Amino acid sequence: MSSINSAQSDGTEAIVWYGLSVLVLGGGAGVWLPLFMEKVVGADGLATYIFAILIPLLAEAVVIEPYWKRLSTATKTKLLFFSVLAAFLAVVALIREGKSGDISAGIIGAVISLIIWFVMMKSSGRFKPPGKKSSTGSLGGTVVSPGNLQGGGLAK
Repeated sequence: MSSINSAQSDGTEAIVWYGLSVLVLGGGAGVWLPLFMEKVVGADGLATYIFAILIPLLAEAVVIEPYWKRLSTATKTKLLFFSVLAAFLAVVALIREGKSGDISAGIIGAVISLIIWFVMMKSSGRFKPPGKKSSTGSLGGTVVSPGNLQGGGLAK
């Protein structure tokens, strides 16, 4: 139960549900919809999907979103490496389309790009629930103590 509460408090659950609904069901329709229509999934669809995930993340890095500054150099370097690897696999999938290994390269690249997206969203803090606010009522302020209570009570 504590792992569920910690997942809820740091936004992981929201990231997963958002990712499943927007990235997998919505954005991935070009990949999974052909399967339901009994068509072949093309490597070009997977490659497009990889780039569609990576490009907005690249834009956030270029614009230098506030969370980007908080990331360590090692984390930024790892994200760069895996982004380049996913993009490379997308290009391989496009070049080898119709040949062996095209779908495998696309699937591996898509999985890597989804992991990168998850790490970036976790780092951004966008999905963290709002913190609990302390009471700021009219009696005593944020820290209630007898010294802070200055009411006059009933006049004599």
